[in-house]
Amino acid sequence: MIRFKTKHHADVVMHDAVAEGLIKKMGASGVVPSALDAELLTSAIEKLTQTVDTQSAGLGGFNQESVSLSQRAKPLIDLLQTALRTDEAVMWQKTNSF
Repeated sequence: MIRFKTKHHADVVMHDAVAEGLIKKMGASGVVPSALDAELLTSAIEKLTQTVDTQSAGLGGFNQESVSLSQRAKPLIDLLQTALRTDEAVMWQKTNSF
């Protein structure tokens, strides 16, 4: 499990593979633990949102038993947007608990 943190938002916890994929999609190196400074958040949000929009547009049929990239990324995008509004860094690290 990987936990994303910023001061003014609840932590977001994801399975390693999902989190690492989203970290790379937002333009970070994929290294855990790591962080994004406040000045890099706009770019990270844009990249992650564009990836989600592109993949969502390509979904022909919807499998009700699977969780979409959009659903997986939403809590992280919300955290990134809060960090941007409050001019804070976002950090992530491995964790063994929720």
